[in-house]
Amino acid sequence: MHGCPPDEIEKIAAYLLSEQQLHTAVKLNPTLLGPEKLRSILNQIHQFPVVVPDEAFEHDIKYSDAVSMIENLIKLAEREQLEFGLKLTNTLESLNQGNRLPKEERMHYMSGRALHPLSIQVARSLQETFDGHLDLSFCGGVDCFNVVETLKCGLAPVTVCTDLLKPGGYGRTKQYIEAISAWEEYPWVMADRNAQFANLRTYADRVLSQKQYTKTPQSYFTIKNKKELHAFDCISAPCEPTCPAHQEIPKYMRAVANGDFDLAHDIIMRTNPFPGVTGLVCDHICQTKCTRINYDSALLIREIKRFAEENQHAEHPLAPPAESKGKAAIIGAGPCGLTAAYELKKAGLEVDIYDSKKELGGMVSGTIPPFRLTEEAIHKDLNRILELGVRVHSGQRVSESQFIEIRKTHDCTLIAIGAANAKKLGLPGDTALGVSDQLHFLEQLRRGHSILRGKHVVVLGGGNSAIDAARTASRLIPEDGSVTVLYRRTIREMPAEIEEIEALGEEKVNIIELAAPLSLLTEDGQLTGIICQKMKLGAVDSSGRRSPIPLEGRTFKLRADSLISAFGQNVDLDFAQITEVNPETLETNLKGVFMGGDAYRGASTVIRAVADGRIAAKSMLQCADLNPEHVKDGDFSIPEHKHRHLSAATRIQATLPKELPLNDRKNFHLVRGSLSVEDAMKEAARCLSCDLHCDICVTVCPNRANFTYASQPGSWPVPEIRFKGKEHYLIEEKEMVLSQESQVLNIGDFCNECGNCTTFCPTSGDPYKDKPKFYLSRQSFENETSGYYLEGSCLEAKSQDRREKLQERDGVFLYQTEEIIARFSTADFKLLEYELLAPKGSSVSLDGALKLLILYQNLKNTSFKKIGVPTPAAT
Repeated sequence: MHGCPPDEIEKIAAYLLSEQQLHTAVKLNPTLLGPEKLRSILNQIHQFPVVVPDEAFEHDIKYSDAVSMIENLIKLAEREQLEFGLKLTNTLESLNQGNRLPKEERMHYMSGRALHPLSIQVARSLQETFDGHLDLSFCGGVDCFNVVETLKCGLAPVTVCTDLLKPGGYGRTKQYIEAISAWEEYPWVMADRNAQFANLRTYADRVLSQKQYTKTPQSYFTIKNKKELHAFDCISAPCEPTCPAHQEIPKYMRAVANGDFDLAHDIIMRTNPFPGVTGLVCDHICQTKCTRINYDSALLIREIKRFAEENQHAEHPLAPPAESKGKAAIIGAGPCGLTAAYELKKAGLEVDIYDSKKELGGMVSGTIPPFRLTEEAIHKDLNRILELGVRVHSGQRVSESQFIEIRKTHDCTLIAIGAANAKKLGLPGDTALGVSDQLHFLEQLRRGHSILRGKHVVVLGGGNSAIDAARTASRLIPEDGSVTVLYRRTIREMPAEIEEIEALGEEKVNIIELAAPLSLLTEDGQLTGIICQKMKLGAVDSSGRRSPIPLEGRTFKLRADSLISAFGQNVDLDFAQITEVNPETLETNLKGVFMGGDAYRGASTVIRAVADGRIAAKSMLQCADLNPEHVKDGDFSIPEHKHRHLSAATRIQATLPKELPLNDRKNFHLVRGSLSVEDAMKEAARCLSCDLHCDICVTVCPNRANFTYASQPGSWPVPEIRFKGKEHYLIEEKEMVLSQESQVLNIGDFCNECGNCTTFCPTSGDPYKDKPKFYLSRQSFENETSGYYLEGSCLEAKSQDRREKLQERDGVFLYQTEEIIARFSTADFKLLEYELLAPKGSSVSLDGALKLLILYQNLKNTSFKKIGVPTPAAT
């Protein structure tokens, strides 16, 4: 009824009641709440950036008109001895501001969880107006977690749509049934209108404060990545390529779920020699691509890694080859350099590490505060690497002459010196007492010294180091002091980890968005305040974020006794002339010299430094004429945990580790605790094993147009006939590989190309377009320009003006196109003979034949052939 005039709605319903003698219900819109109340709930309380324009309220029925209409229709229904009710609510008309729908579509219609609190408020208002006597059914953002609460309010029947269009699909209804079945008060509550009315009032108040209906930064995550989608072999865990070190996340999840913590630790160590450090402070961007995002919440991947490190009991000490296979030098003992040293030493190289500081670990040891990272975790990781027998030259700053000598005495060299110099503030007065940078502030704290002055602290920046500085300062100031983070963009654009930003709010650190320092105020050489410039967001810049633009004449003053700038870091490289770095190998313009970590990227993360260390080590082994495969450990065969098929359609909330109470954080104790054995195994079991299974496109299709079929992995040479003059010859240079046991096809007769499978597919492709599209009848196949048709022992395919046909007969596969007739063995798909008909171009490839062979062989005995009733094949 979007935009339908109120009198028209009433006339339609009256006609159905009086003329057609039908029980009737009218579906109403959430705009009944009015603009002020609706926007307050949607935009302010629950923080959804949805814009509902005035016109949505102007052309929808108003509350007073709705009440009048309902009164009239109730009376009419009573006269006709029929039932009249309402359905709450329709979708919410809003502006199309995103980039997923066509720009010419000005409006779209919101459903799902954001609608639930709005629809509940509409239900409450109407029942209060009609003393709880309305017959209301409900469909606004219902899911398995709120279905019982909804029914308790007398809102029945409940219908579901949006929730079933998400991964798990119709299988999600199982949890609805389980929740309702476990509701012991069901019979009497559903029979007591007074109880329902009371429940509705209580729930309507409570739903406004429930966090599950609030827009969070995690809400913007999508598991889609750049992986291309092809006809076969699409299964891939999106978390793995997102991790810079490509850690085998699903494998160690399964190991923990199965209770094999030693195996989990061994898997982690294959790609990451810093499990203790990264288990505490990794920025875990892998979690932003976790498939469970579309179910409930991302797996606690970092917490499971920490658990595996803390609970492994039989770490196997590595024994590098006794015979030296070469010499490598590492300049810089941070995560990048030490990771490379670990991999190179395992492969048999002698390794010398040079670092200007006496304490190894780089920024990890020097600047991450102890409430996030313990000394124990740091030293356990460092000792594991040092015990391999690397030679450490600490407290030595490498000079240009020393660098020349190091290159002479080593086969290869890695520069991994980090970015140890903080960027300068660059404002008049930045040398005043009380002005510092985050590196100096945090390094001094690690040594037991605080350089803060006064009790009002301002931190500039929005990255992790800025958040570390702010949270550290909040632990040092008196109770009547303040810590404020000043950031020139909005919180949404902050590059810091979401958990760290949330911790700022928990620990009462203020954040001032859209503001930048303009000048510093000083008195007798001491900082006293900051003049700040208000900003606004402009167009998207090279960082992928909207650029901050000053608002002319809009300034304000901020009191500050101490100012900590955290604008980034610079590299101080004065011993080598590096002008170029190969991003694939990390080799520089100097032969045999490599560069990685912050020295190459600028200030980055621990796991990116680890990843660079592994890339550099692989390249350095090649430089030393060693096989890079020596870097890898043996393969692991891991059984799939038994709960996968259940969890594939089941929403399971994560069990978060305990944290220090907010009133006990005026110290530097580790804030976040570890998972218990029970919680860790339960959490790891939430993993959907996306490296082994997917079927997302199958479950999200409401028409069941995407079909999963079992396949037999294998590899087959692709025959190609090439021409040389009038002669032709056969080559088999390429190979077609099928590596996965589960494949997907699309049934064209069922598919309406809505694109829902594209929305949730983790690849960059469109399953309904990129997967083989089969038709169930000769007629539907012929009506389309491309697709497949399987009948009996014959499989046909067409694409534009090209047609192919494969038949199984007389003990062989017969393949035919306009260009060629070929016969293949039914046992191994080997080409037996061929006959050229009308070849085009300089060669004829039979890759299309291999594709048909694979499809036919895997589908000929499946239930797919029983779908529909195909018409007889044309002769």
